[in-house]
Amino acid sequence: MNYDGSCGFLIKQIHDSIEKTVNNQLREMGLTLAQIQLVLTLLDLNEGAGSFKELEKRLGVSQATTAGLINRLEQKGFAVTEIDDSDRRIKNARITNAGRTVCACAREKMEALEARLLCGLGESRAVGFRLCLQAVHDNLS
Repeated sequence: MNYDGSCGFLIKQIHDSIEKTVNNQLREMGLTLAQIQLVLTLLDLNEGAGSFKELEKRLGVSQATTAGLINRLEQKGFAVTEIDDSDRRIKNARITNAGRTVCACAREKMEALEARLLCGLGESRAVGFRLCLQAVHDNLS
């Protein structure tokens, strides 16, 4: 079998291309793809805040990675950390107003990339493509 044309290899190439494009676009805001994913996740949570543990699960990354991402976002003013009032062992991250602003800009860029990714498929094929990708993801989860 020619692995250059395998589904896994093509998915990896697509991922690498998307990551490179997004990182180049986010560089002007001083962010990486991993960092904006965390900020966008915070934005989607109740009141823009979540525990480190919850963020770790949602992003599928280690505790150390989550802490490092939050630390860098805090240095840039896009998030703050807080100790949970009900259990002082729990650390929470909260999005800041600057984080909300950067999310709006990043969403626009990501939506434009998504449109570029799907532009040649047409609506029905794009829906089918998303369904197939979700099924593949589910198979591997």
